[in-house]
Amino acid sequence: MAHKSLLAPVGRAMRPAQAPRGRNVAARTAELATTTRQQQRGRERQRQELQDVVDADLLCRVADAAQAAQAARAGRGAAAAAAAAATRREQADLLASVYEQLDEEIFFSKGGWKIPPRERALIDAVSAGAAAYGEILPGGIDELLELFDLGPSDTFCDLGSGIGRVVLHAAMQSRVGAAVGLELSDSRLEQAEAAAEVLSGLGVPLRPARFARADLGSCDLEAASGGAGHYFACSTAFGAALCRSLAERLAAAPSFRVLAASRALPPQRALIKVGELGGIPYSWIPSGSLHVYVRDWQSAPAAVLARFWCAGGACWAPPRAAARGAPLLRGLAAGEEPLVLGPGAAAAGGSWMPAPRFEEEKEAGGLPPPSNPPQH
Repeated sequence: MAHKSLLAPVGRAMRPAQAPRGRNVAARTAELATTTRQQQRGRERQRQELQDVVDADLLCRVADAAQAAQAARAGRGAAAAAAAAATRREQADLLASVYEQLDEEIFFSKGGWKIPPRERALIDAVSAGAAAYGEILPGGIDELLELFDLGPSDTFCDLGSGIGRVVLHAAMQSRVGAAVGLELSDSRLEQAEAAAEVLSGLGVPLRPARFARADLGSCDLEAASGGAGHYFACSTAFGAALCRSLAERLAAAPSFRVLAASRALPPQRALIKVGELGGIPYSWIPSGSLHVYVRDWQSAPAAVLARFWCAGGACWAPPRAAARGAPLLRGLAAGEEPLVLGPGAAAAGGSWMPAPRFEEEKEAGGLPPPSNPPQH
């Protein structure tokens, strides 16, 4: 009994001594957690600083593209611009006469509207109504080509090219490296190829153009288009499921850079909407729209972004919040002040400032001296 009474005080004496060790463990755990959070915040700051630099570089490239386009327009002069417009009208009239003659003498399709019932049923099954036929008119194609600013290294693809007007218009009036039309209707493909053959026989200069049969609901767009970066879709009659599928597969195509469509895409998370151009004529409406989408800002053509981000010698950057997370999936986010790159951008150094300050300086008739992009 004695040894138990002797041990009891020892046990009671030891218990207070254990408490500091418990507190030390808790304090050490809290210290480690704080260090981890600090390290995470540091990595996040580094990532954000890198993203800021990337965003600044992108905006400079966009500003350069806007300035180049403005210089090109100024360099042509009014007389040259009028002559170029007259040439475009002549080429458009020639293309229209070729189609009209082919339709009256060979195809009897009413401009591609009439196709065999089996083809109509197949297209309806794929696209839930896209056998209904309509086209973007020559003035709208000119707007599309100006937006895309196609060059010899670019491949352009018309998704659902019908009888081929857009593809052949691009082959006649742009510097595109190649123009491709994808179409499911064999009879429409036949008319497109016949028109290309007639133009070639007439000695009309054409950039490389080809047409291919493709099911837009399931085909590999990268392979079918030959690695196109610039796409157009006269998609007004396309079903929502087909539009979402096209957006997802375009976003996954390595060469994809931009899509212009005659109707807005249904809600989807694959592509970002850059903006919308109005006043576009179609066969069913005199003033429609072009809805423009990209996969991300970095791979988007600078000339396309300049059309929407730049005006009056200044370029508006996307808000920082949009460049760093989910809001980017829905396009430019509202609610956070964008930056403005003023006149003399990129190569000349540019002037960076918040948008309200830019407007104040512009109204006052002066802008601050060039400065480096802020590391905000």
